[in-house]
Amino acid sequence: RWFGPGQAGDYGAFNCDSPLLLLENLLQHIAQNFPKLDYVIFTGDVPAHNIWNQTREDILDAISLVGDLFSKYLPRTKFYPAMGNHESSPVNSFPPPFVTGHNSHQWLLQGVAKDWGRWLPESTIPTIEKGGYYMA
Repeated sequence: RWFGPGQAGDYGAFNCDSPLLLLENLLQHIAQNFPKLDYVIFTGDVPAHNIWNQTREDILDAISLVGDLFSKYLPRTKFYPAMGNHESSPVNSFPPPFVTGHNSHQWLLQGVAKDWGRWLPESTIPTIEKGGYYMA
């Protein structure tokens, strides 16, 4: 989303989130020009930064959509994802495991464990579900 004067173009503008078109074109370029990458470290921060407008479902959908694009364009590349500070709702909220119920972020941990399972060994799922971390 663009917060500056005028309109952002199809590929975005300074101070706006990267549009999906930009990400898809980037991944197409990487796939065509660097087909033998050893691995990708993806640092997250996927959801849009209009944080007041994001639901938990929106966040998980965005994470899955970006993952689908990486899988589409770099299907044979090892992929190591991480969560950024905007993955949680409310933003920057990563409560410790003893916080349960609606105030926990178990919804996020279970969602990314399910999504990241396409790239990571099954042995990583318990620690992702516990605290969003893994060793591969």
